[in-house]
Amino acid sequence: MTLKNSKKILEISQRALICFENNFPRFSNINVFPKNYCEESSLILNRLLNNEGITDFKLMKGTNDKNQHHYWLENQKYVIDLTAHQFEETAHPFILVLKNEYSLRIVFHQNIHEITKFPYWEFLENLYSKIKDTFYNEYK
Repeated sequence: MTLKNSKKILEISQRALICFENNFPRFSNINVFPKNYCEESSLILNRLLNNEGITDFKLMKGTNDKNQHHYWLENQKYVIDLTAHQFEETAHPFILVLKNEYSLRIVFHQNIHEITKFPYWEFLENLYSKIKDTFYNEYK
């Protein structure tokens, strides 16, 4: 990854984080960004990165000892997790953190794998359409 690419990834991720905070729907206290939005934010950020020609990140899923799941993006060297701060042990999101320094990989250590099949999910498609328009109009 070049310095230019890493700056571009950092900028897109930071702007997406603000966009998500301001525009993801709130469903009671259970779904208030970042809480319970790890899958949606990772998928949408990955699409935004792909739109900008950054295609080396993949969606990862891990499970903890309580059978709870968490999603994040990673490439060969780095992790992006815009919802890491939903957990008490994490104070902030992770953007371009080295994989070996990504602390939630220890928590969600069971069955870590790449998600490659994405069934149609109407909520996600509608959310992506809204966020994409908002991101490019207000945050890009």
